[in-house]
Amino acid sequence: MDIEKLKKKAALKALEYVKPGMNIGLGCDSTSTYALYALADGIKEGKYQGVKVIPCSRQYFHRAQKLGIPVTRFREIKRLHLCIDSADEIDINFNMIKGLEGSLIMERVVNHEAEMNITIVDMTKLSPKLGSLVHLPLEIVPMALRTNARFIEKLGGYYYLKIGYEDKPFITDCLNLILECWWEENIENPYQFAEYFSKRPGLVDHGLFLDSTDLLIIGRERSVKIMEKGNFKRYEFLRMANDNLEKRTRS
Repeated sequence: MDIEKLKKKAALKALEYVKPGMNIGLGCDSTSTYALYALADGIKEGKYQGVKVIPCSRQYFHRAQKLGIPVTRFREIKRLHLCIDSADEIDINFNMIKGLEGSLIMERVVNHEAEMNITIVDMTKLSPKLGSLVHLPLEIVPMALRTNARFIEKLGGYYYLKIGYEDKPFITDCLNLILECWWEENIENPYQFAEYFSKRPGLVDHGLFLDSTDLLIIGRERSVKIMEKGNFKRYEFLRMANDNLEKRTRS
């Protein structure tokens, strides 16, 4: 299975929802990168006239500029019509873990402000329960790193500090640090965890994106699957998610 082809399928399908004159948010992960380059090609061909983009990281802001994509900021627009972004993991309730690339806060803002959110994933991101596939990132101000690490321990979790360039701690665009966390029983109640994290001093954001997408586009080997929140076959999602987890366990 060529995962990159599946990512590209989902990304290209999402661009069918982009109309001339739209302001769109765009993620900063490997799947969204396919959308970024395809969007740049379309703009050169005159396909997306008047489209402006708010990327979810500084790196992708500059990359979009180099590709000739008109970029914008919230102070320059009144509406964000659409956001196209990926997820590191998504469950049957369309709850997600996002932000392992390290742009938690910017992803959160863009996701919240968009009138419509489209999540693009390959089928390996489907999960029966959050935390089954990936760790949960927490963005923390440096001063509060130790206190929040102890808090994770009290919740029965484990963690490590995200490392970036030259084996130094990864620094986010907002000058914070990232703890990647996990639990042996995965995340039983993501809403409760999100509430815990929202009350922690110095923990400025977390990777739980709950009730945050409207449309899920899944890149599969034979086709692209589109699932609309509240209007899809739950058993079909569960079958794909369980198959995915089983394949990971075997490997």
